Amino acid sequence: MTAAPELWTPGTLVTPREFTADEIDLFRFSAATWNAHRIHYDRAQAEADGLRGLPVQAHLHGAWLAQVARSIGGSSARLRTFSWSNRAPVYAGDPVQVSGTVESADGALVGLALRETTAGGTVSVEGSATVEVRE
Repeated sequence: MTAAPELWTPGTLVTPREFTADEIDLFRFSAATWNAHRIHYDRAQAEADGLRGLPVQAHLHGAWLAQVARSIGGSSARLRTFSWSNRAPVYAGDPVQVSGTVESADGALVGLALRETTAGGTVSVEGSATVEVRE
């Protein structure tokens, strides 16, 4: 959705998106990012390390949050600042919802609070972004 920056006022909700990574997604993301840690693609190794399955990579969570942040401005949106912190593990096959709330708007710059939650309501990731939105 592309909107004039002045339409983004504090408290405005960003349209949430659902993401679910399967085992192939995790393998491919590990390959693309040169992440050789076996817990992301070798179930036996993950379970030997005490995990209940293949955990989603920290940076894949970040990519999901960035997608939602940029969605407020369509193809012209640019991330100017971005950070996130992983709070709880998510595993292959677990659906999550990424949502955002406008915290500030100053001209073309929109500040967002971002949150990823599991189907059970656990906050798995929190983050923030400043997005430059152009018409």
